[in-house]
Amino acid sequence: MSIDRIHNQPPSRSTQADSIQDSASVREAEKRKSSSGSQAAPGSVAQSDSVEISERARELARAQQAVEAAPDVRADKVAELKQRIANGAYEVPAEALADKLLEINGGD
Repeated sequence: MSIDRIHNQPPSRSTQADSIQDSASVREAEKRKSSSGSQAAPGSVAQSDSVEISERARELARAQQAVEAAPDVRADKVAELKQRIANGAYEVPAEALADKLLEINGGD
């Protein structure tokens, strides 16, 4: 199948006819393939595909399920910190805060 579009001109009639004929040929081939694939020859054994999943893949699937089931936020920790902040009992040492800010921003 070819495309004859130059400067946004529509394809020529012969190209459109070729395209329609190519589409019909593809449909016929697919029809033949599907009808021949459904009929097994007498005395032949039907084959099927199979997949084996490794133990490592099973472990990864279980781990992923556990992560997906876990909450995004630890509500108990958040509630505790909110309570400590509200009571004025939450203190952050200035030096620890400065160190963390330098670490985050790439300083030493």
